[in-house]
Amino acid sequence: MLPMVVIVACCTGSDEQWEMSRRLADYLKTANVEATLVRCDTATPTVARAAAALGVSASAIVKSIVLEHRQKPRKVCLAIVSGNHRVSQGKVAAALAVGRLQLASAEVVKKVTGYQPGGVPPIGHHQPLQVVIDRRVFDHDVVYGGGGDEWHMLRLEPRVIQKLTSAHVADVAEEPATDPAG
Repeated sequence: MLPMVVIVACCTGSDEQWEMSRRLADYLKTANVEATLVRCDTATPTVARAAAALGVSASAIVKSIVLEHRQKPRKVCLAIVSGNHRVSQGKVAAALAVGRLQLASAEVVKKVTGYQPGGVPPIGHHQPLQVVIDRRVFDHDVVYGGGGDEWHMLRLEPRVIQKLTSAHVADVAEEPATDPAG
């Protein structure tokens, strides 16, 4: 079990970016989440850069992908997959018993999660979302997800993500990506 530790340091990003990681840190404290907010020495806008900065494999990085329903764009969901996989929109739709999905726009991502794409954490969103976690995420005892901005990563156990989001667990990934930066 991870201790509830929050590491917050001065950030060289914009005030808005810093505010997003600070908001996540506040959520972690308020909700007493067993997680660590890690400040990286370098920006981590891609899986490859995040894995290198943290000294972990790409599969230990999780991507939080916001999808919207094609017929009902106001209905959104979140898919969480390992960094070395791409999300399968069809598998997510089947797992959540919803219609066809598409990637949400940056505007929608910010509105429903409170975070810019690239920094979306797997937990602590503005609005409750229907969430599905790819089963392979549970191959790791600890994973790293977006930490609110490109300078922070959130270290936590997959079971914590599942508990806090009431996520479904299913096979929602395509075959491993050839470029883990995706």
